[in-house]
Amino acid sequence: MSFDFTVPVVIAGAGAAGLAAALAARDAGADVLVLEQDAAPAGTTSMSQGNICAAGTAAQSAAGVEDSPDILFADIMAMTKGLTVPVRARAMADVAGPTVDAMVQRWDMPWELDLKFKAGFGHSVRRIHSWLGRGGADMVQLFAARAEAAGADILTGARLVEIHSDGSGRAMGVRITDVNGTSVELE
Repeated sequence: MSFDFTVPVVIAGAGAAGLAAALAARDAGADVLVLEQDAAPAGTTSMSQGNICAAGTAAQSAAGVEDSPDILFADIMAMTKGLTVPVRARAMADVAGPTVDAMVQRWDMPWELDLKFKAGFGHSVRRIHSWLGRGGADMVQLFAARAEAAGADILTGARLVEIHSDGSGRAMGVRITDVNGTSVELE
């Protein structure tokens, strides 16, 4: 297989998750290309309120809210009546707080503990973090600006159509197409 370009890290999707991954990869020193099939970064986060549930954050501590990954895990399991995959719920409960704190501190993301959300809807404590007065679309645009400022390239109108592997499941490259159907191979 011959490739048209070599890019160390290719990320499919310029929503909040993809752009956070791009920032993390840039922090690690990697060159990054984020592919987005739409005309602008968006993803499902752009259709949300932009809130994040996280436990044990610096914002909670500053507000006197006692919370922990263990409490969040118990709330998740209770809310889902035990029907969620416990290992996934545990992972989310364990990393959400440190992730929010890192994004606020490292990338200057403006999430705050939103005290207008009382404990409820299955949450036993206040743990909704939001960008007060803004929503998910604003969050994605800020993520995109931070990623581009960090040196990540975002290519819109680019659809990932194939992942090339070495036979053992290891990704070796991708094929993308643009809005005109032109195909490009990336290693």
